[in-house]
Amino acid sequence: MEAQTFEYRGYKIVVTQAPPFWEAAIHPSHPSLPKVDWTHAPIRGHNEKVVEGEAQRRINEALGVTLE
Repeated sequence: MEAQTFEYRGYKIVVTQAPPFWEAAIHPSHPSLPKVDWTHAPIRGHNEKVVEGEAQRRINEALGVTLE
């Protein structure tokens, strides 16, 4: 299973290939950061960039960040 790790706003995003999809897990790097639910609503897509983008969107939502 291929995996890539990205840092974003204090979180670690781990993107893995689980054919036929890519999936992402999100882990806060500090206990003061809000948890992001990725287990009850899995982050899946057909390529790693889409999955990474959705993980970033969920992190922004958890932090109350709005991007225009």
